[in-house]
Amino acid sequence: MTALEAAYQLPEIKYAIALDPYFRPRWEEVLKDSNRFTLNKPYFIMNSELWHDNSCFTKDFPSWKAVCKFHKDSKKTGASWRFNTKLKNSDHINFMDLPMLFPLYFKHDGLIPKD
Repeated sequence: MTALEAAYQLPEIKYAIALDPYFRPRWEEVLKDSNRFTLNKPYFIMNSELWHDNSCFTKDFPSWKAVCKFHKDSKKTGASWRFNTKLKNSDHINFMDLPMLFPLYFKHDGLIPKD
């Protein structure tokens, strides 16, 4: 949620890209009040299919419902270029750069040969 929060708080940020936003800090606010937390700037939200429904970090609150409500309410502000997508068969780790580092760790630990 940091990209969306930063775009909300800082006027110098002109647009936002969020990958699996974590709405825990604001979910009640989003679901209760349609105008309290909206974004009147272009944004692109990409969600993994498994993050909002199956993660231990999001099971205790209606994460996907909060994302959809935020998107619906933000669309009412009139700014263009707003997208909220969900990628099927994807998980949160698919959006992270950590898997790119695995070969370095494996080489360091001797699990794969060094070049």
